[in-house]
Amino acid sequence: MTTDDKKKCLRQKVKALLKKLSLSERMFQSRCIENYLYEQDFYRNADLILTYLPAESEVNLLSLIPRSFIDRKKIAVPRVEKNSSNMDFYFIDGSDENFLENQCHSGAFNIIEPDEKRPVFNIEASEDFTPENILVLVPGLAFSKKGERLGHGKAYYDTYLERLKKFCIKKGTSLTICGVCFDCQLLEEVPCDYRDFLMDKVLAPCLL
Repeated sequence: MTTDDKKKCLRQKVKALLKKLSLSERMFQSRCIENYLYEQDFYRNADLILTYLPAESEVNLLSLIPRSFIDRKKIAVPRVEKNSSNMDFYFIDGSDENFLENQCHSGAFNIIEPDEKRPVFNIEASEDFTPENILVLVPGLAFSKKGERLGHGKAYYDTYLERLKKFCIKKGTSLTICGVCFDCQLLEEVPCDYRDFLMDKVLAPCLL
C-alpha cells in the first residue's frame, strides 16, 4: 500500500471518529486548548497569529480573534484559490464583534473565508509589517505526537508553510507552528512523505 493509499484509508477512519464526537465534547476540548494556549510563551510573544475559521469537524478557536485584538496582536485567517494549491492569509479586525458576518463569507468548499477586500499578509513582498514572532495554528484530520499531519489532500498548508518558512528565514522572524486537534485525531503515527510539513507542536487536550 502506498503512502497516498494509507492516507486515504486513514482519512475515512478519522472522519468516522469525528462524527461520533458530540457538540458538547467538541466545545469542551476546544476551550481546553484555548485556555492552555493563552498561558504559553509562544502565544504571549507572538505579534502575528495565523489561525483558521473552523469547519464543524475542527477545533473551534474563534474567540481567539477578539482576545488577540485585546492582547494587541495582529491576526489573519486563510483564503484559498479554488482549483489550485494557493492559499494566503488575510488580516481580520478583531475589534468587530460581528467579524464573521462583516468581514467573511462562504468561500471555496463552503468553508468560511475572509473577504477578498481584506488586507493580505503578503509574505513575498511584505514591507509595511514585518512581525518578530509568528504563531501559526493549523487544523487537520489527524496528527501524531511527532508533529506529522494528515490534511484533506489539497496541500494548501504544506505549500503555504514552505513559503512562510522562507519569509521568516529572510526576515529573521521567529516561527512556531502548532497543529490543533481533538483527542480522537491524535494518533501514534501518521503516514507522511517529503511533501508533508511537520508541526513544531501539537495541541490536543490529552497532551496539555
